[in-house]
Amino acid sequence: MKPYTADTSAEAHRRHVENVRAMTPAERVAAAFDLSAWAMQRALMVIQQQHPGIDEQEARLILLERLYGKELAERARRWRQAWMQQYE
Repeated sequence: MKPYTADTSAEAHRRHVENVRAMTPAERVAAAFDLSAWAMQRALMVIQQQHPGIDEQEARLILLERLYGKELAERARRWRQAWMQQYE
């Protein structure tokens, strides 16, 4: 079996595949959720570095735009603005 990336040795790849195959389905799902959460946190961190001074919610909206497009992000921004105006 060929490694996922050029910088992964065949032995490391083999051990990784062996470890994944040894996991229960629940462990595989948990690992996938953990990896997804890590990736989202990392993406938010990069966005906040690229846009100093924005709050966490705006960073999330920028991530939403990058993942799902400008139209959805704009709808979410308008909804957030209307929701916040209720509590001013």
